[in-house]
Amino acid sequence: PVAPPLPGPPRGGRRTRQAPPPPRTLEKHHELVAQAVTGPLLTPAAHHEGALTGVRRRCWDRLRTYRDKYPEGLFVDGIDSALDELYRRPLLEDATHRLARALRERTPEDLAHLIVSLHEEGRLCLAASDLAEAEIYLLCSMGFSHES
Repeated sequence: PVAPPLPGPPRGGRRTRQAPPPPRTLEKHHELVAQAVTGPLLTPAAHHEGALTGVRRRCWDRLRTYRDKYPEGLFVDGIDSALDELYRRPLLEDATHRLARALRERTPEDLAHLIVSLHEEGRLCLAASDLAEAEIYLLCSMGFSHES
């Protein structure tokens, strides 16, 4: 037995006379996109200072716990400024991968040395100027609507 064909659009992509045209939902689409790009999308909502998540949070927790447990045990020069940067700004992608691996494989002191090394080389977090000047890339405007 052969299954009957599924109903679909008419051949050639043409509408039949019975099918109404699709509704126009946005008359001022380009204006709405421009308003979004110069308004709400311009202000970064993805990162809030001190909103630690993921690898940043795990590094922060591991080193803070270690420091509290052994106050005299963490002798790594520059750890305070590196942790301050870790707290204030998002990690670079390469640093995220390296720190995630280090969290699994290294001791807290080795992790601290890696964080300080990345900080001193400028490869730990995004620079403040990069956060402020990041360009907006709009891939799709589907779903934009005008709220009255």
